[in-house]
Amino acid sequence: MPSKLEIFIGRSSECQKLVEALNDSRVVTLSGISGIGKSAVIKEVSHYLYARNFMKDGILYFSLVDCHSVESLFNKFVLFIKNTLKDSEDEEIANKAEILNSFEGCLRLVKDKEILLIFDN
Repeated sequence: MPSKLEIFIGRSSECQKLVEALNDSRVVTLSGISGIGKSAVIKEVSHYLYARNFMKDGILYFSLVDCHSVESLFNKFVLFIKNTLKDSEDEEIANKAEILNSFEGCLRLVKDKEILLIFDN
């Protein structure tokens, strides 16, 4: 989870629309020009949804900062999933640690989970 914002004012309409979109669709894209507050809205909504157990297997927040190529994105994602799941008490994950060495393996591991996966650039 991303850190909670100390101050978040005046974006309730955008947050509500994002929550509604997430209820209606498996894939939601929030886009706009740099600096308008997309990341702030995403962080606020992720904390709102987490507090309400929106996804039974949790919410994973993945920052795309420093991902300048597809390969760097894949490598960072694999490391992120490894670090997120390595201490899991889920026996399935513990027994499949070897598949966490590839992007495809990580996707196979999380594909049947009820997870909100947030990619933030």
